[in-house]
Amino acid sequence: VNADDPMEHCLFRGQQDRMSQFPVIDQGKVVGILSASEVFRLAAKILGAWENWSGITLRLPDLTKGELSRVAAIADASGATLTSLYTVGSGEERKAIVRFTGTNAEALAQTYRDAGYPVAEVSANVCEGRVQQVA
Repeated sequence: VNADDPMEHCLFRGQQDRMSQFPVIDQGKVVGILSASEVFRLAAKILGAWENWSGITLRLPDLTKGELSRVAAIADASGATLTSLYTVGSGEERKAIVRFTGTNAEALAQTYRDAGYPVAEVSANVCEGRVQQVA
């Protein structure tokens, strides 16, 4: 892969070519190696594996314009500090992952339920990569 390739390209190549290591090329010269463990480390950092947060997974099969803004507004109105919001999957399998601090996870999950959002999972005070399941 090239030194300036985005991580998504590297992930795609790894899956496509079934490779767990790549030489990293910059101006025609090998400048390093990208390994699966480095990708996992980056993913853990992006996902906040070492930070204390709470999370709610919502089912969002019918993602419409402004839907994520509404999800964020509900968290904001509840007093939560939204640390990340992203979707995974597509169609009937699409889910929104809401990560936050500053409010009770189960109370916010109930607020989402009351707003008509199906809640798939609630995790409170995730710290050091260990999840304490609430519901």
